[in-house]
Amino acid sequence: MILQKRYHYIDVAKLMGLYLMILCHQTLVSSNISSFVYSFHMPLFFLVSGVFHKEREFYVNIKQIWRSLIVPYLLIALSFCLLYLVLRWRKDVLSDSYWDFAIGTFISPGKSYHSLSTFCIYIWFLLVLAEIKIISAFTESKGILCTMTIGSVFAFYVLHVKWGGVMPFQVDSALMAFPFYVIGFLLKGVVLREGENRNKLTMILSLIVMFCLLLLLTKWNGICDINSCEYGESLLLYYFNGVLGSLLVIKLAKLFVLPKTFLPIISVYMSGATLIIGYSAYRTVEIKRLLPVLCNNNLGGVLIAAIVLAVLYPIILIASKYFPAILGKRNVC
Repeated sequence: MILQKRYHYIDVAKLMGLYLMILCHQTLVSSNISSFVYSFHMPLFFLVSGVFHKEREFYVNIKQIWRSLIVPYLLIALSFCLLYLVLRWRKDVLSDSYWDFAIGTFISPGKSYHSLSTFCIYIWFLLVLAEIKIISAFTESKGILCTMTIGSVFAFYVLHVKWGGVMPFQVDSALMAFPFYVIGFLLKGVVLREGENRNKLTMILSLIVMFCLLLLLTKWNGICDINSCEYGESLLLYYFNGVLGSLLVIKLAKLFVLPKTFLPIISVYMSGATLIIGYSAYRTVEIKRLLPVLCNNNLGGVLIAAIVLAVLYPIILIASKYFPAILGKRNVC
């Protein structure tokens, strides 16, 4: 509770990232908007996770990773496999074998495009973050983590760029994303620095400069995506843009002075982050089908993303009470 109260702007930043994820995974927003958001919206989550990297015993780390990431990943994937069976029984899904779908969903969720697997495609993030946390759990040394970062970039370059193959369990995506986690760990003091928003004019001017620079560099580097291991024209520039965009969102979140009544709402969304990642794509498809009038421009995409978050709120509350395991929580009897 103390951590949430002290660093509530981190929760705001993560909620902004979740909203942008829903917004830009639609086909409604322009390619320019998507390209800009894709440069930092997923790096933001890896960087923030690195900021809160905890020093504790390896066994405790693995236990926490299992409960908070791997169990939700398996449950969400299983739920979509069950849904697939129901739809095949109803003959709403006629293509793809069940095993192709199941293997694609569990082993390579971000790179599988079998029918329904596109609805749970976002769960690749849970798998990748779990792999990154397992790797980083072996050491607390900044020097070793930096060395591992160089190694991960080299391994990604050799295995993905030179070899060109798609690796199971999103290992290539984990290698690509690992530097953001370590950078977050190294920038913990900067990210959690308080008192920055005392001079609001300076804060706003710095945000404008960062935004313009990111806009220019994103335009130059092109489309990027950790899931499909696309980094644009330059891998190093992608890392720079990802860190710059993440810090931009965090600094922007620091400007918000939210009433205390909003903090429990944000807390609910943060507790249900795994559920939002797992089911927002499916909810987006449903809402687009129910409200086709919104499916014609950028504004429609903005509204649909907001509606998806609103719809997921009561679902998170229900899951928290009756099925906490899917949220990465312990079952409370």
